[in-house]
Amino acid sequence: MKIASPTSWLRLAGFVVAGAMLATAAARQAATGTLAYSMPSLVNSIAPGNAAILSSAYNNVVTEKGDTLKPSPYWLARARAALRDNPLTAQALRIYAFNLPDQSIPHLRPVMTLGEQVSRRDTLTQIWLIEDAVGNGRIEQALRHYDRALSSSDESRQMLMPVLSEALGTPQVRNALVPYLQRRPWNGVFLTYAASHSSALDGVIETIEKANGAGQLSAVYQPAATIAMGRLVDQGQLPQAQRLASRIGGMTPAAIRNVGFSQESWMENLHPLTWTPINDADIVTALDSQNTVNISTSSSTAKVALYRVTPARSGSYDFSQSVSFPDDAHPARGTWQVLCVNGKETTQLLAVEVAPGTNERSRSRIAIPANCSALRLSFMLAPTDGATDAAIRLNSVSLSPLPSDSRVR
Repeated sequence: MKIASPTSWLRLAGFVVAGAMLATAAARQAATGTLAYSMPSLVNSIAPGNAAILSSAYNNVVTEKGDTLKPSPYWLARARAALRDNPLTAQALRIYAFNLPDQSIPHLRPVMTLGEQVSRRDTLTQIWLIEDAVGNGRIEQALRHYDRALSSSDESRQMLMPVLSEALGTPQVRNALVPYLQRRPWNGVFLTYAASHSSALDGVIETIEKANGAGQLSAVYQPAATIAMGRLVDQGQLPQAQRLASRIGGMTPAAIRNVGFSQESWMENLHPLTWTPINDADIVTALDSQNTVNISTSSSTAKVALYRVTPARSGSYDFSQSVSFPDDAHPARGTWQVLCVNGKETTQLLAVEVAPGTNERSRSRIAIPANCSALRLSFMLAPTDGATDAAIRLNSVSLSPLPSDSRVR
């Protein structure tokens, strides 16, 4: 499909989507264990007009045939029987509409509209109405149906959020969606998904900021902003990441530039612009109240224990670090690394090995070239050579600019 208009971003794939959604709904319904869903043939013989059985059976057929399913007199008769028993059943109205001989949109629209008036919680009815609104270029109406579907079930979110998150690349959709993101219960879940998956990352960030308004981002939007900030860092867009970090709050620009250990530089919601510890089955990394990083490891392979990305300015710098070793554990060994980040490319500028008796406190001169957009600092643990309780303390680290004629001794 060509992306020729804002509404084309909102379009779904008709019955292909419907079939997938019905498959999900059928699986969920089968898991409920009710008589209607666990013994359909029995209930069908007792109550052929039972709407739940009709929906379950039709789900199975659509799941099997997908977009090859054609209108059928059989399903039309079944839907009529269900509507005679209960005229106000959204599922039966939808199945009735999908099996009418005349499948023209003007012929189906009154039935589908009636189904929504009966219940806004039928996801497939909402999907059809989204398609209808999109086909007529009515963005506002399409988003109203998106809102109703996203508010009704987790299944609809799984189906619709990927489509809507890509639509954030279109200004008209972003502007129309902002009011929903300011008040609807699915706003945080959707924005977190979009920040994680959408290819329109700039549009996601703009949407977050418009929904929030001026000032620091509220708690609703911060998780999505943190994810988006991390993606900007991964893409080498550090100035944009820093600007977004300033709106997340909790850390001053000066603190972002200062690479030393502190409670502020350990803030989780600003990773990886702050120190990002790695904790898994083999490594435990933690900052204590004295701003010392304590690392314990049993890894038989080299692993990164912590890292952070920080702004780079070209020039000469003094890299200083200090470590110590607990008396009650096997001493761990490791290497400080400083990498130049240029887009997605990295170049090693410095490596400082630390081990008991060597380089426990050191200073090194480092030259940062002009093509570095950022620096990546990390501490890489060496294999423990069989020790199960190796440990090391990172007492301090700093990166300070040097006058052009200074020397580090």
